[in-house]
Amino acid sequence: MPKSGLKHIDVGPELTKTEWESEESHEVVHGTSFPSSPIERQLFYRDDEHKWYIYSGSAWVWLGGGGGGGMAVHGNEYHDPDFATEAALASHATAATGIHGVGASTVESASGSQSKVDTHAAATTGVHGVGSAYIAKSSADGLDLADHDSRHGYLGADELPVLYLNAQRAIPVIHKHFGDLGGLTEGHSGGSLVLGIVYGTLRSGSTTNNYGRVYMSQPCYHAYASYGHTLGIKISIRQSTQQDMWLGWFESTTPGTNQNHYAFRITNNNLYAYAGKSDTYKENSGSLATWSGARDFFLSVRDSSDAIKFYVEHTLAYSVTNSANRPTGVQLYLVFYLKTTEASNKDCFLCPFTLFTAHNH
Repeated sequence: MPKSGLKHIDVGPELTKTEWESEESHEVVHGTSFPSSPIERQLFYRDDEHKWYIYSGSAWVWLGGGGGGGMAVHGNEYHDPDFATEAALASHATAATGIHGVGASTVESASGSQSKVDTHAAATTGVHGVGSAYIAKSSADGLDLADHDSRHGYLGADELPVLYLNAQRAIPVIHKHFGDLGGLTEGHSGGSLVLGIVYGTLRSGSTTNNYGRVYMSQPCYHAYASYGHTLGIKISIRQSTQQDMWLGWFESTTPGTNQNHYAFRITNNNLYAYAGKSDTYKENSGSLATWSGARDFFLSVRDSSDAIKFYVEHTLAYSVTNSANRPTGVQLYLVFYLKTTEASNKDCFLCPFTLFTAHNH
């Protein structure tokens, strides 16, 4: 098979000039299928395709051409890697979800994108993963201004000045430090209260079940229908085990859960919140904090008509909302109590404290 793509008609042993130049003496090598056993640079014309091909040594390659010159439409035989097919590109263009391997929202349909934007715009809570308070309703109800005022007014975070509280609530305000025991009574059993200029050290004593105790000399009436007792105090626990400590309001001067009460309890590395009306109606928070060794706390507790709220380090830690478990219509004593449950003294530093309370007149 000639490489030129032309073959000569047999004209006998002699080829004259006339015969050479005659169109009838030559014929294009052609057909509707490629010849077998081609060699590199061999030409062939496909009658069914109307195209010239050349053999590259491994494949028949179309020579192109295409009337106006330049590159004509061709397939992936010239591309490495292959281009996507027309069908694949059409499928990509109409895809409604991601197809690039980086998440379903990477390629989004117009309607799908608009739907997400509309949902985001209408959101009334956080949608950026940083908490619901970051995107809030614009109304006063949505911002909960009443709760905000409550946090300020009762020793929650960011307290407001005492003068504001006194003017707004018309409730006696008491600031007390342990350089002055006026209005307080000591009732120890082996324990003691060592007075400092501003703080006191409550000690249990060194015999098992001994205790130190300080309480209000006169009880305060529990003004449940208005604003009840509120206590705020910083304490410093010096030992973490084998002790039982109460800070709060009790119907008697000896703390316990079988009476009207609400108070913090600190025992064996754990801080709890307790409230109750009797031995039957009561509840506790479960541990609010655990630690080892010494620990400082700012603790506050507030009672009002809707709940008893316990704050630890100015943050609301527990609420008693069940009215059956909250004291009503009784007089309560403020009690500080520290007992040892081993033959070793326990200490607690009591810093100055603040009370807002309705007194019995």
